[in-house]
Amino acid sequence: MYKKVTALLTTHFPNTTILPTLGNHDNCPPNYWPTNNPNVYQHFLDSSGWGELIKDRTFLKGRGTVIRPGGYYSTHISDSLLAIVLNSVLWILPNQDASSQTDPGDQFLWLNHTLMKAQANNKTVLIFTHVPPGHEPNVTRQYNSQTLTKQFIDILGEFDQTVLGVFCGHLHKDAFFGDPALYSRVIYASPPLSWIAGNPGVRLYNYDISDYTQYYLTSHGEWVAHSQSKIYSVTTNHAQTLLRAVQDNICTYIALFAQSDVVRLDCDQVCALSLYCSMRTLTPADYSAFMASRADVLELASFPYSSKYQILVGCSIMLVIRTNRK
Repeated sequence: MYKKVTALLTTHFPNTTILPTLGNHDNCPPNYWPTNNPNVYQHFLDSSGWGELIKDRTFLKGRGTVIRPGGYYSTHISDSLLAIVLNSVLWILPNQDASSQTDPGDQFLWLNHTLMKAQANNKTVLIFTHVPPGHEPNVTRQYNSQTLTKQFIDILGEFDQTVLGVFCGHLHKDAFFGDPALYSRVIYASPPLSWIAGNPGVRLYNYDISDYTQYYLTSHGEWVAHSQSKIYSVTTNHAQTLLRAVQDNICTYIALFAQSDVVRLDCDQVCALSLYCSMRTLTPADYSAFMASRADVLELASFPYSSKYQILVGCSIMLVIRTNRK
């Protein structure tokens, strides 16, 4: 499967930078990648064909793309733009290393060093990771180590002006997260590419992250579902601006969120507040506090919601960055 997907991508996007990102179902057993075994990652890159997408690859040193023993790497898209691809499986709870180590695979140590170097050289950074930081609207069902997630968010806050955006998948939802007090940008999560329970989704981000367009691959050919600028009248990825717009259009957000979830649901006032608070916070502790203190933030006594929105589930995601080349 991996080789077929790789061949399709390179055939149809021959002049495009493609950045493979490890997910929680790319290894056997799932939800696990070793923290310090370069041979495992070398074998996966060779057997999957993904190695063909990462040029000039080495494991500990070298020029060009550098693959670390923990499966994360960085590569220059241009002289001023650096892409960092993280192995988020190292911080999810099913991976026992997430609870037994303070920094599995030294990923955060490396990330901090890489961002310091980028900042010193006035480079802009985009971060790609399969599993997003944050949590599910149901705070009792968590997928991230709170300790490791906090480390990641603290690093984002420290390099707020260097990291232009964070792009994720995993949740099988059309969603985004943000807490302006911790990191000024929105963290995006795109819906999946599979069609297990609905239409596959492909998202296109503009280079300056002022907008995104969400596509669903339907049988009738009407592929564009919505764009951020048209839905919320927002052309920035600054969290405070977008979150304020969502608060004013909460019914629309929940409808779009539901369109890419795994079950059909009727969303009442409590449900709406829960979804809003999960989007507005990045840690379970902040979520609980926000739920308790902001029960009046949404006026939803007669909240309208139709359960007609079909939910999507899937196993993969494709992020396409459109660059403004000169």
